[in-house]
Amino acid sequence: MTLPIKTGLLCGTFDPLHNGHLSIANYACEREGLDEVWLVVSPQSPGKMKRSITNEYSRLEMVQQLLEGNSLIKCCDIEFDLPRPSFLINTVLALKEEYPTREFVLLLGSDQWIHFHKWYKSNEILNEVLVWIYPRTGYEVDELIKPENVKQLNAPVLDISSTSIRMALAKGENVSECMPTSEYEYIINNKIYS
Repeated sequence: MTLPIKTGLLCGTFDPLHNGHLSIANYACEREGLDEVWLVVSPQSPGKMKRSITNEYSRLEMVQQLLEGNSLIKCCDIEFDLPRPSFLINTVLALKEEYPTREFVLLLGSDQWIHFHKWYKSNEILNEVLVWIYPRTGYEVDELIKPENVKQLNAPVLDISSTSIRMALAKGENVSECMPTSEYEYIINNKIYS
């Protein structure tokens, strides 16, 4: 019997993608046994309806270009074909239907996990996929109220956020240490956040 391909899902707007995202994806493959991690680019996240988001195709192109040739981390654009905003349960069900030989694991920051119970159909999501929580400073996970299929990762904490990167870039600050060089150059050359 063939084992399913264990695939991590790291979902977000990636506005922009940064070294923290890549670090947790690499950690999940190298230390936790995932075969791959897919960065699921969201055109419109339900939690970000009130703020301006960089053009979805620019964000998708940045992620695709950056991950080209990467054997462990891949870009996934399935949400571009789904109704908007991109509710996670719809994404999970669509992926499971399209890729029945894969076992999906949702990677969530502890800052997202504390609000997870408020997400649309959160209980259904827990019935469909495993959830692995990676640490974020200031957001502790209560081990006693964690569902059975939720695991906390002992991953390194990187305090990088897309919000702080966008703010710094808008002020003309150099944040090249927060992201891969090719992405930083793309952002600067195309004046995406200035």
